[in-house]
Amino acid sequence: MPNLTPQLLNKMIAKFDPKKGKQLLMANKDGVKSNPVLWSKALFQAANLVPENADIRPTFIEHADYTTLIKATAQELLDVNFKSELDTLETKR
Repeated sequence: MPNLTPQLLNKMIAKFDPKKGKQLLMANKDGVKSNPVLWSKALFQAANLVPENADIRPTFIEHADYTTLIKATAQELLDVNFKSELDTLETKR
């Protein structure tokens, strides 16, 4: 996520409050949930994270009612997972 800003991260940290029952905080653009995500330690066991099973999405879906959404821009949420995406990003700069 090369365009992630300190401002967005600070906003997320400020809004994250698991003591109020909101165990997840997810960025979103027009209602579409995205990384980055903050989640409380209380969900670690529920997620059952191990290298062979690192898909956290089912846990996030199960706990959707405990989720806070925070608005972000499409640029901030741009994710680069493949070399071709990195090449595209570099040509736009």
